[in-house]
Amino acid sequence: MININSFGFIGQFYYGLKNNFKKIYQNSNFYEKKISKTYDNSFQYKPSPHLLSSIIKYQKKKYRIEDFSINTIWQKK
Repeated sequence: MININSFGFIGQFYYGLKNNFKKIYQNSNFYEKKISKTYDNSFQYKPSPHLLSSIIKYQKKKYRIEDFSINTIWQKK
């Protein structure tokens, strides 16, 4: 009959062996080649105008400058 303490010992042995293998693997050159490399690229966030449409009200109508005369631009309304 197997003692309950022997299961605990086997579990601890397995856990310790797994952790040691993990440390050895992560410190190896093989692991360094497998992980993806990151470079110092600057991250620029460019929000979509669709996301901002609920916050900012803007006109969809476009005005062409050729449609205005010089005198009407300077008039106060």
